[in-house]
Amino acid sequence: MATEKKWAHASAPTRITARVLFTSLIGASVFAVPQSPQALQISSPANGSTVNPGQTLSVTVTSPAGTVFQMISLIGPDPIGFNTLATSAPAQFSIAIPADADCRFYTLTADGLTQSGQHATSAPIQIDLERADVPMQISASDSGLVLESLGEQVHLVVFASFSDGSTINVTRSSLVSYGSSNTSVAAVDASGTVTGAAPGSASITATYAISGQSRQVSIPVNVSPPKLAVSPASLTFGSQSVGTSSPAQQLTLSNVSPDNLSVLALTASGDFSETDNCIASSPLGASSTCTANVTFSPTAAGARAGTLNIANSANIIPISIPLSGTGTTAPAITGLSPSSGAVGSSVTITGVNFGASQGTSTVTFNGTATGPTSWSATSIVTPVPSGATTGNVVVTVSGVASNGVSFTVVVNRPVAYVQGNSATLWNTTNTVMTLPYTGAQTIAAASPNANVVKVTFATAPGNPEIKAAEYSGLDTVNPLDVSVANQGYIADRGYTCIDPNTCPGDLSTSGPVTTTNANDLLVGANTVDYVVGEFTIGPGAGFTSRITTANGDILEDKLVSATGSYAATAPLFQDGEFIMQMVALRAATH
Repeated sequence: MATEKKWAHASAPTRITARVLFTSLIGASVFAVPQSPQALQISSPANGSTVNPGQTLSVTVTSPAGTVFQMISLIGPDPIGFNTLATSAPAQFSIAIPADADCRFYTLTADGLTQSGQHATSAPIQIDLERADVPMQISASDSGLVLESLGEQVHLVVFASFSDGSTINVTRSSLVSYGSSNTSVAAVDASGTVTGAAPGSASITATYAISGQSRQVSIPVNVSPPKLAVSPASLTFGSQSVGTSSPAQQLTLSNVSPDNLSVLALTASGDFSETDNCIASSPLGASSTCTANVTFSPTAAGARAGTLNIANSANIIPISIPLSGTGTTAPAITGLSPSSGAVGSSVTITGVNFGASQGTSTVTFNGTATGPTSWSATSIVTPVPSGATTGNVVVTVSGVASNGVSFTVVVNRPVAYVQGNSATLWNTTNTVMTLPYTGAQTIAAASPNANVVKVTFATAPGNPEIKAAEYSGLDTVNPLDVSVANQGYIADRGYTCIDPNTCPGDLSTSGPVTTTNANDLLVGANTVDYVVGEFTIGPGAGFTSRITTANGDILEDKLVSATGSYAATAPLFQDGEFIMQMVALRAATH
């Protein structure tokens, strides 16, 4: 297959030397000249100007900012190359274009080194190098194409022959267009690249049009029937937030030949990845299949393209499956933890594109707004709002809503104290204590004194005391959230504490514990040194006294509606030892 020629002038070594020198001068500088106004600008020719082969191209470089330069160069592909000429702006460059130069667009850029050693580059412009006359004919380097695998690509090379005897490469000329007689079999793009799409025959036509006249050449294309069929022939993913991954889409590979066939490698390019069972399943027998799953994970916004290349024993050139998708910067939720909870419970929302801070962004639970307690670009922590119902959680940033993720709002049953009882034994040698429920039970129906609490000790406890309380509305399957216990000693302070407000430090306390469930019943119970005259004055702050024993001990409770750090406390009459325990019990839901 023919290749496009590259032009070089006799002065190329001079240009190379100049470029090496220029690079060595600017290599140590990492600063850019401010570009407003521009330090360098190609003021002529205008961007998109047409130039004829054989002409001398005149290029003017100016400095709208009035910057002083020690060197200015004009850079472009051959036949323009690298031209070092001026030491100040404006600078004038004259470039002789060979008569047989390829007809196409060429990009020009001005590069400069300022008097202070800073590097400046102009905005690029393009010139269109085209013949002004009509060619006698055009031809292609290939008289016909045979593509053996789907996705295989061939780059056409088209030449135009003119009356002066010259033949010019016009493959990428702006005057040449391409078309296919059957795009479902073979497609062609604006640069003349032909891609096999499906088995069959088609014809690719190149048309050179100028001054109302045109010349054409047709190239027949045959795409061979595959031995390894792939379905579907392409994958298109919808919009996907940058930094997240789409659900996988599946491709089925089928051996449609009578012979065994091996899949050697599958490689996804761009923002795509794949997993498959094809390598492990190889060789595939006749009519056997395997699958590949492709996932789209955009790294930037906008249209994203890639391919899945399938190397196999039946094709020299791998099968190429087009992949496409669109990356967006919309917020996206990737997870909720937990995915269910009661009003007031804390939920962590993970995802991307939430923004560094909340600002005007919102979070809703099935349409009910909530007030987040923390916010970052990838994580939001928020309570379930009052009035929320089961439905989707949505994060809205700058008016753009995320995907919705389902959250189940559970409703807590009301918790109520039913009854309590306590018992104390002194100097006992018994290892078993029983305590009856004196009232009728509501959790498991029973008449008064019909059910008892039985406690068995490993050894005789001496002076044991037990306190039992019955509550309705608690979780009967998994009631315990957390528990904590503490023992301590309050030193002799020389006075007794009748009013707990006058001695708030004299407290029996369980110590803190952090709950994991928003709606808990906190039950605290203490034991104090009754022998020395110590007893409990009353419940701790926020707690309600349920049982007060003859020994000066207390059982108290408190309902909470949010997770957090909690402790049971109770003020004491005077100095002495104490033990305080607390359990957090989950409310039942429905």
